[in-house]
Amino acid sequence: MDATHDLTARRTQRHDVALRVRLSLMPESSAQVRLTQASGVREGWIDADLVDLASGGAGLLSPVYLPRHALVTIRIAAEHALGKEMDLNARVQRVIMTDRRPMYLIGTSFDALPADQRERLHALLDRFHSENAA
Repeated sequence: MDATHDLTARRTQRHDVALRVRLSLMPESSAQVRLTQASGVREGWIDADLVDLASGGAGLLSPVYLPRHALVTIRIAAEHALGKEMDLNARVQRVIMTDRRPMYLIGTSFDALPADQRERLHALLDRFHSENAA
């Protein structure tokens, strides 16, 4: 059997980044996941690290497990997002436990970003592209 049948090819340029972000479950997924105080969640937000970003999705490191298909909001702080806090709606596509801390590598996709989120994301990606080219 061919081992490549489950592989998905990226259609967008990925930018490796290292930004502290926050994650929150969207209301549609709140019944799917229950976050307790023991998880370290404060006011519904999970502290995480954004490790890559593309127009099609993002990669994150999170100390909290989030199941596949959960809908989340990724919040990028103003100092990293062109001067204004940026929220991006995403769907969890894959989760891999990276070590026993625990820590999870979460791959997300931007299925249906509202127009304002998509415009801001493209502006941020253009900035990353310019910085990498310089």
